Amino acid sequence: MNKSKKRGSLKKNITRKNSTHSCNDKCNQIIYQPFQTEYRKHLRYGATETRKIELNYLKLLAAQFKRNAISPKDDYYNYVNKDWLMKKENTGLKKDQGYIVEIDQYRIVQDKVYYELDDIINEYIKDNKTKTSENLKNFYNSALKGVDEQTIKTETKKFIEYYDNLRKDKNNIWELLAYFSKNTVVPTLLPLHLNVSSDLKNCKYNVCYVVPKIFFLTDINVYYDNGKQVEYKKKYREAYGRTVKHMFEDILGKNNGLDHHAIFRTGQEIFNAYGCSSIKEAEDGYNIVTAKEALEKYNFDFNTLCKHMGFTSIPSKFVCTNLNFLKCCSDLLLKEWDSEDWKANWIFLFLRSMARLSYGKLHRDTWSLAGKYSRGLESQADKKVFAVLFSSYSFDKLLTKEYVKRYEDPIIVKYITDLYNDIIKVFQTIVSRSKWTAPSTKASALKKLEKIRFIIGHYPFDEIADDPVIDYGNDFYENMIKLLNWRNNFNNNLVGKHIIEQPMLDWNQTPPKLVGTQAYVVNAAYTPSKNNIFVNLGILQKPFVDISLGLEYNLARMGFTVGHEMSHCLDDFGSKYDADGNLNNWWTPKDKKKYKQIQQGVIKQYEAWAKRDGVIFDASQTIGEDIADISGLANCDEYLRQYLHYNKMIPSQQSAIFKRFHLEFAVQERQKIPKRALSAQLLTNVHPPDVYRCNVPLSRSVIFVTNQDIKPGDGMYWKDNNSVWS
Repeated sequence: MNKSKKRGSLKKNITRKNSTHSCNDKCNQIIYQPFQTEYRKHLRYGATETRKIELNYLKLLAAQFKRNAISPKDDYYNYVNKDWLMKKENTGLKKDQGYIVEIDQYRIVQDKVYYELDDIINEYIKDNKTKTSENLKNFYNSALKGVDEQTIKTETKKFIEYYDNLRKDKNNIWELLAYFSKNTVVPTLLPLHLNVSSDLKNCKYNVCYVVPKIFFLTDINVYYDNGKQVEYKKKYREAYGRTVKHMFEDILGKNNGLDHHAIFRTGQEIFNAYGCSSIKEAEDGYNIVTAKEALEKYNFDFNTLCKHMGFTSIPSKFVCTNLNFLKCCSDLLLKEWDSEDWKANWIFLFLRSMARLSYGKLHRDTWSLAGKYSRGLESQADKKVFAVLFSSYSFDKLLTKEYVKRYEDPIIVKYITDLYNDIIKVFQTIVSRSKWTAPSTKASALKKLEKIRFIIGHYPFDEIADDPVIDYGNDFYENMIKLLNWRNNFNNNLVGKHIIEQPMLDWNQTPPKLVGTQAYVVNAAYTPSKNNIFVNLGILQKPFVDISLGLEYNLARMGFTVGHEMSHCLDDFGSKYDADGNLNNWWTPKDKKKYKQIQQGVIKQYEAWAKRDGVIFDASQTIGEDIADISGLANCDEYLRQYLHYNKMIPSQQSAIFKRFHLEFAVQERQKIPKRALSAQLLTNVHPPDVYRCNVPLSRSVIFVTNQDIKPGDGMYWKDNNSVWS
């Protein structure tokens, strides 16, 4: 039996409905799905034996309840989730899912979706005899094989010859940067790279950006010698050095003449360039630089870089988010790019790009550091997962249409849309009665909420980029070169043109992570430069939505999700953008100061509660998500309060319903992070551990605190019940 069939193929064992029905009167109902007929099929015993089993189960259940000594007043998250957290089998992980270290429903369902896409690809190839299906077949099959070791050795040798030839002229640094920038697998690891994306001050159109490096190491503090964590940093650097050494030796042999420690030294030089501060920057980080200014003021040859990147029409200007870094990094590159240390660095970057496209020694080398050592991964993902992700990079529109055809359920779409429309009205009410915002700020906030675009399932197909028309063969390296060249030329031609949705992968993750607006992502997100909330189709399935289980269940999941996302439009980052999605700060100085005070109170609580458990982390790094969690829960509390009042529920009913809602909220927050992965998550995740994402917002909910009779001295008590906008 192949792996995709075990996961649930499209032909049988599907737990999600496909969209063969239309949205009729059922859209306006909460549907109860009968289960007894199916349930009885699984009963293997007669009535008497079944009753004995049931009685034993009830005894076991009673013992579990008795054993759970955690009080909901002290730690609500663990009170609700203790048994799930203690039992490994309850996580739902299988042997080949060791690449998942944040064990929650989002990651588990995303893994399931990968295999659904795998089925879609194989069935499309089987059922269609077209040039497109042939190209998909060739690309997918080549991706399953990856780039072989001999190809890596041959291409690395070619690159070294190319680089050594460039070293004949100091000004060839711009050609070298262009060489790597065209390869979308590694440009974020460059000291500087150029990309094309939405103009933050004219968000309907694209503009060029020059962007600083994202570091390969998970914890960039290892570059900083401040006398702290000396032993930890030493071990991290040693692990980094071993990885680079193995990469060089595996491809170039033991006597390769390269210093593997040079990669850390060059990284440290780039890290130090962030310390430059002599140039005055725009307060909002939006610095427009002309090509002439770039060369004269910052020693950055923008024109030559664009020429080598293949621009048919070179833009006259670009946006830079860090002028000081641009200047210091350009000076560094012009001086050092052709040194022996930097030669090792460029070869490392080339090998890193090859490692992302292969499954052999080189891939295992980089995974041992970026995956196992840094992030705590137990194993690598199945090759099918990689092949699906690679294929999505070229065939996104095809896969989107096929995925939507199979899995879009108009009943669920309407249910969530109606829920969203109600919650945003509730949020508008909350903001309108806020006492700490100035009238002008409040008016701008309400206008922004009014203009949010809510997109559910997938973007309209005319807003999604067409898939490239490329003749693919059997060689994965050649196929990827064709694809990367196509994407580079396509993006170059987008400058000054309207925004269009493209498939996006975060190549720094292992496996690469879907981070765009692909329909088959299990996520929802607010984008400030578009002022929209996009709920991907991938999340519109159990356990995130199940309309047979009632309002409390769905409000705690998708209701909270959209409430969380809409609150992002007014947080410290989202509030830098206006109702049209343009970078335009509309807060008064007094409001900013008050908001900072609210933030500091939230930071203090998260850090204090984590410290109780011996967990030390900088909550200022997660403050945007923390505020959204608190505000999102407050939105749902107020929605449910109004709903119960409207339906004339008596107090005891209201209390019971709120208890169920808060219990479901705690269940949907449950997550396991193994100890081996916790430190990396605290450093890299924009969200804090889920125990605090659950308990802190609940502790600020007046309804929860009152309903659970929480008093000073209880673990769930916190004197500040500020829910941001209330």
